[in-house]
Amino acid sequence: MYMFSSYNKIILTLFLVVFSPMAALSLYMEPESNELTRMGGYLENYYGWNDPQENFEKPLFTLAKNILEYDSYYDVVVLGDSFSENLSHGWQNYFSLKTGLKIITLNMNYVSIDSVLDSKIYREKPPLLFIYQSVERNIVSRNQYCPSGDFASGNLYVKKTIEVNPHEVNIRDINRNRKKLSVDGLDFNLALNYMKKSFNRNILGRNITEVHQFSLTRKNLFSNKKPDSLLVITRDFKLKGVTQEQIKTAQCSLLALQQRIRSNDKTGFVALFFPDKTTVYADVINDDKFTDMSIIKRIESTRGLNSTSLVRWSIYLKAK
Repeated sequence: MYMFSSYNKIILTLFLVVFSPMAALSLYMEPESNELTRMGGYLENYYGWNDPQENFEKPLFTLAKNILEYDSYYDVVVLGDSFSENLSHGWQNYFSLKTGLKIITLNMNYVSIDSVLDSKIYREKPPLLFIYQSVERNIVSRNQYCPSGDFASGNLYVKKTIEVNPHEVNIRDINRNRKKLSVDGLDFNLALNYMKKSFNRNILGRNITEVHQFSLTRKNLFSNKKPDSLLVITRDFKLKGVTQEQIKTAQCSLLALQQRIRSNDKTGFVALFFPDKTTVYADVINDDKFTDMSIIKRIESTRGLNSTSLVRWSIYLKAK
């Protein structure tokens, strides 16, 4: 009986040694609102935004799940990636707010350019504007084919005046959910994920995640508790080593797409690029090895290509 009691005590002690820190951490951790904190094993308490953020309660654009949902006329067709899928904060909301244009967005990872251009509604009622959106790190990988021809001549430029009627919509500020979990809602998976990844990073000195942490030369860029630090997904480093030949091929591919879109003499074309974090914060990143990878300027300077980046686009959309 004594041995059984001692055994139970040992098991209980071991359980408490493991369970107590996890329970305490679970109670301390704030709910995740940032994908990179989960992927990298960082606390939302330190990296979550604290200032109110603008939020559209009712999106001003349509997000189609597949090509079948593109079944009626839209002024603007957006073919983009996951950076164009945020219904509450998406850039299309601001674009529609300023112009009143009817916008539909399709994800290029699931819907091909051919299926859009060959669809019945596109052929019969083409949009006023086609926007090709891509995050910077994937511009080259998404444009690897250069057909023959002179696509920079500009002969197919669509000169069309678009009438705009701005929406009257109230944009509501929202705060991040910082409510701690209750005892009956502990998320041990979240705590275990943090413990595993932070142990490897801080104790063993190795990063087992796809997230890299940069220190910054400025401390006033973010509203979180670590404004001198930046989390970056390592896929942003894909541009390191991109050759001039690959860039020329991408430029040619984009020009060919532009010509194809404009060939109906009714639809304008814009290539919209979302710069990687290493591009946006290049001047303040404390690591010279990762501050000269951007290809945005070279792509935007392509002769004959009607393109812009999110930085310049945002200045226009948010102008008073």
